[in-house]
Amino acid sequence: MKYHLILIPLLLMAVINGNNGLAAEKTTEMFSRANQAFLDNDYQKAAQEYLSLLKLGFINPDLHYNLANSYYQMDQLGKARLHLEKALKISPGHKMAKENIDFILSKLSRKKNWQLLTRHNGGFSALMQMIESIDMNLLAAIFLLLNGLLWISMLILKIGHIKIIYLAKRVAIPLAIMAFLVAIPFAAKIYAVEKMDYGIIITEDCQVKEGPDKKFTPTFKGIKGLKVRVLSQENKWFKIKTPSGLEGWLPNNLVEII
Repeated sequence: MKYHLILIPLLLMAVINGNNGLAAEKTTEMFSRANQAFLDNDYQKAAQEYLSLLKLGFINPDLHYNLANSYYQMDQLGKARLHLEKALKISPGHKMAKENIDFILSKLSRKKNWQLLTRHNGGFSALMQMIESIDMNLLAAIFLLLNGLLWISMLILKIGHIKIIYLAKRVAIPLAIMAFLVAIPFAAKIYAVEKMDYGIIITEDCQVKEGPDKKFTPTFKGIKGLKVRVLSQENKWFKIKTPSGLEGWLPNNLVEII
């Protein structure tokens, strides 16, 4: 397994076509500066230029991907994972983003207490982890295929030959059942994406508190790069939940929402 450090130049057209009143020339210049800074090993400058484009409102998975590569080169694994996750949220089929997340996870898994924070103890946490791992594009394709076959079967039942109708009846019910079974995780995935907030801890060894204030007792240590569910916000604190089910509070400047 290796980390892909390929810059994606096709982003340039997406940025130009999607600009909101900003001169295409200026946009091109900003993107070119970012790419050149990356190629010159000036990753801090590259990250600043990519961030400037994001602040202008551009939404593009490859922009997040290139920014993640800049952070990775600066050994900021938390922010690298954050922007790879954002790339996947925009484009669930982004293969290189997926592979780079897997590579980062392989490095993070060597850290002390990583297993404690990520190991599933069954129940809802394990179910949500399974739902998160579902490939939306694949699931949608299977669902559409099954529905297409089901409609063809129904059409045959209405206008087909007697022998073909007999076969269609035998096929239609299993197809309907399979379509229903695929629809359940598909709906769950949409709910997880649209209704639940997730974030990445971006600071190393931060103290997760029992409540939303510094005076509360620490309950466990968060690890940079850990993906957590954000349950609520109070003042400038997030209540978080780890994949293993541990809950606590962190200042909102230590967690960035995906």
